Amino acid sequence: MVSDIGALKNITVGKRANLSGATSEVISFVEIMDGILGELGIGRPTITSALRTSDDQARIMLKNFNKMRDDNDSSEIASKYINDLYSKFPNIEAIAKIFKDLERTDTQKKDQAKAIISDSWPKVGHLGGSSIDIAGISKSNLDVLLGKMGDYASFRRLWEPKPGAHYHITVDSITSFPGQIS
Repeated sequence: MVSDIGALKNITVGKRANLSGATSEVISFVEIMDGILGELGIGRPTITSALRTSDDQARIMLKNFNKMRDDNDSSEIASKYINDLYSKFPNIEAIAKIFKDLERTDTQKKDQAKAIISDSWPKVGHLGGSSIDIAGISKSNLDVLLGKMGDYASFRRLWEPKPGAHYHITVDSITSFPGQIS
């Protein structure tokens, strides 16, 4: 196994992907994935996100909201996207309402969303360091990779086709390591 996450050979870690605060399960998941990618030779994906602060989460949500709004010329479609994606989190309707408000600046929107996230969201997923986003190779190649990862880890995955196609992966546990006798 790779003892230094910076020594990955087959995965790029994006400049905003904070793996240093990720759980040990996520670190092991990434290290196992790196080895499997070397065996498969299917490309070099990028981890685009890992541990997020409340400020990071608000910034990313607003960026995605604005992109969905602009791409579809509709705040309603963007609101539905945010509400659907984060439906399990408290006060998401309030965040979507803030994002739709044309009287607020983007800085005000981000800061108000950050306050809601800080005050009411559980520290799970990206906020708890147990999730990563991965992109940069085709969905079919990511599906092959994640199919192999099922031999070593228990995780949940969500394909997010827009904006910026990627898999959101939440790692629950590592069940074995390559070469380990079960």
